Amino acid sequence: MRLKFVLYASVGTLFGIGLAMFLATFFISSAQKDDGLVINLAGRQRMLSQKMAKEVLLYHQAVASEQDGSAMKTQVLSTMELFDKTLKALANSGQAPVTVDPAGPAKMIPAASEEVGKQLATVESFWAAYQGDIRLILEKHELNKDFLSNSLNVLKEMNKAVGMMQAESEERVQGLIISQIAGIIVMALIVVIALLVISRKIIAPMNKFKDAMEKMSGGDLTHLCEMQSRDEIGEVNQALNDMSARLAQIVDDVKRSAGNVASGSSELTDTTNMLASGTSHQASAIEHIADLMKGMLDSISRTSRTSESTKETALKAAVDAKRGGESVSSALEAVKTIADRITVIEEIARQTNLLALNAAIEAARAGEHGKGFAVVAAEVRKLAERSGQAASEIGELSSNTIRMSDEAEELLRSLVPGIEDTAEMIEEISASSKEQHQSVIDVENAVSRLESTIQQNASISEELAATTENLSDQASQLRNEMQFFRTCEDEEQSYSPSSYSSEVEYNPSVVRSEPVRRPVTASAPPPPRLERPQAPVSSPPSDHGGKILMERDASFNTGIVEIDDQHRQLVDMLNRLNGAMAHGEGASVLGNIFDELKAYTISHFGTEEKLFDETGYPGAEQHKQIHANLLEKVMELESDFKSGRVTMSREILMLLKDWLQNHIKGVDMEYVDHLKANASGISLS
Repeated sequence: MRLKFVLYASVGTLFGIGLAMFLATFFISSAQKDDGLVINLAGRQRMLSQKMAKEVLLYHQAVASEQDGSAMKTQVLSTMELFDKTLKALANSGQAPVTVDPAGPAKMIPAASEEVGKQLATVESFWAAYQGDIRLILEKHELNKDFLSNSLNVLKEMNKAVGMMQAESEERVQGLIISQIAGIIVMALIVVIALLVISRKIIAPMNKFKDAMEKMSGGDLTHLCEMQSRDEIGEVNQALNDMSARLAQIVDDVKRSAGNVASGSSELTDTTNMLASGTSHQASAIEHIADLMKGMLDSISRTSRTSESTKETALKAAVDAKRGGESVSSALEAVKTIADRITVIEEIARQTNLLALNAAIEAARAGEHGKGFAVVAAEVRKLAERSGQAASEIGELSSNTIRMSDEAEELLRSLVPGIEDTAEMIEEISASSKEQHQSVIDVENAVSRLESTIQQNASISEELAATTENLSDQASQLRNEMQFFRTCEDEEQSYSPSSYSSEVEYNPSVVRSEPVRRPVTASAPPPPRLERPQAPVSSPPSDHGGKILMERDASFNTGIVEIDDQHRQLVDMLNRLNGAMAHGEGASVLGNIFDELKAYTISHFGTEEKLFDETGYPGAEQHKQIHANLLEKVMELESDFKSGRVTMSREILMLLKDWLQNHIKGVDMEYVDHLKANASGISLS
C-alpha cells in the first residue's frame, strides 16, 4: 500500500470526523438557542397564568365596590391574548410574541416534540375552562367556584410542560457531549494508527537515510541503503542509491581528471618557462638592435645635417660666383669707359701740345712782348706732354685690366656651372640622407614596436607560467581534497592514506568562493597533534606534512626575545595548518588550533599590553583596540565553525597570514624602539 493513500485516508477520516463533530455541535447549538427561547416563553406562560388570576380578581373586587375597572379589564384581555398566542405557538409552531405586548415583535417557535405537544394540548384544554371563567367574570361579573382550581390546573400542567422541555434540552446536550467524546476517541485511534504507520514506514527509513547521508557527508560513497519497499520511501531509497552511485562515478572521474590536469599543467609549466626564457633572449637581442639603430640614426642625422650645410655653402658659392662675374663685367665696362675717356684725354693733351706749340711760335714772332706768353706756352706744353704720358700709361693699364677682367670673367663663367653641379649633387646626397634618416626612423619604430611586443609576450609568458603553476597547485589540491571521498573504485585499488602527496603546498591566494566542508573519515590519516601551550614559548619545528608555507626571516624580528618567541609560535601554527590541509586533514585539527590560537592571543596580547602599561607607550590604546578587534574576529570564527556555517581552516589560514604580514611587520614594529628604550628587565636579541 502506498504511503500517499494511507496518509490521504487518515487525513480524510480525521477531516470527516471533525466535520461531523462540527455539524453536530452547530445543529445542537442552534437547537439549544431555540430551546432557550421556548423554555423562556413557557416559563412566562406560568407567570401570565398567575397574573391573569390576580388581575381578574382585582377587577371583580373593583366592580363589586362599584369602581371603574375598565383599565383592569383591558389589561386582563391583553394578558389573555398574549397567553393564548404564546400557547398556540408553543403547541402548534408559529409566531409567538417575545415581549409583553401581544402585538409586539414575534419569533418563530419550532414544533414541539410529540410528548411535549400532548402536554401542551392538556394545557390548552384547561386553558379553555380557565379562559371561560375569566370571561364570565369580565362579562357577567360572576366568579365561578372552579376558577381557582382551573387556574392551578393550568399552572401545574404548564410546569410539567416546562419540565419536559428542559429535560429534552438536557438530553440533546448530553448527546452532543457523548458524540464529541466518541469522535475524539475515534480520532485518537486513527492518530495512533497513523503514528505507528509513520514510525514504521517513514521514520525508520528516514533514520536509515540519515545514516546513509551522514556516511556520504563523511566521504563514504560505497554505502547503499537496502530497503524492500515499493512505496514512495522505496522510490526515495532507489533515488538516493542512484545519486550515491552517480556521485561516486563523478568523484572517480574528477580524481582522474585532476591527475591528468596536474600532469598536463606540469608539462605546460615547463613549456611556458622555456617560452618565457626564449622570449627574454629575444627581448635582449631586439633591445641591442634598437641601440644599434639609434646609433645609426644619429650618424645618418649628422651626415644629413652636414650635407645640408655643404649644399647651402655650395649654393651660396655659386651665387657669389655669379655675382663676382657680374661685378667683373661691370668693372670691365667701367675700365672700357675709362679707356675711352683716356683716349679723349690723350687727344686733348695732343691738341693742347699743338696749341702750346702755336702759342710759342706766335710768342717768338711777337718778340720782346711775347716772352711771357712763350714761358706760359712752354709750361702748358710740358703739362700737355705729362698729361699725354699719364694718359698713355693709364691706357696701357686699362688695356691690361681689360685683358685680366676678360680672363676673370671667362674663369668665373666656367666655375659657376661646376659649383652648380656640385650643389645639385650635394642636394641629391642630402635628399638621400633624409630618405635614409626616415627609413632608419621607420626601422627604429618597427624595432621598438617589436621590442614592446616581445616584452609583452615575455610578460604574458611569465604570467602564463605562473598561471599554469597555479593551475598545477589547484589540480594537486583538488586531487588531495577529492581523497576525502571513498568510492568502490578506491576500495578495488586498495587506496591507502599513505599515498597522499606530501609535496602539495596549499596556495592561500587560490580560494574558492564557498568553502568545502570536509569532516574526517575513518580512512583519513591521523592528524598531527597540536599541543595547547600554557604560554607561547619558542617551540621546535613541527611536522608540517609538506612544504613550509611561510619561512620566518629577519623581517619578523622585533629584537625582544619574548615577543619574537610568541611570533615564532604563530608562524609554526600557520605551517602546521598548511601541512594538515595539504593532507586533507585540516578539519580534524581545527579544534586544537582554535584552542592554541586563543591561548596565543590571550597570552601574547597580555604580554604586549603589560609592557605598554609599564613603559607608558603612547600608542597603547590604539594597539589594545587592534587586539580587541582580533579577539572578536577569533570568537566570530569559532562561533561560525561550531555552528557549521563555514569551514574554518581556510579562514584561519588567511587570518594568520594577514596577521603575520600586516600586524607583526607593521603595527608591532611601531612599539619596538619605545620598549627597548624604556622597558627594564626584558631580554634583547
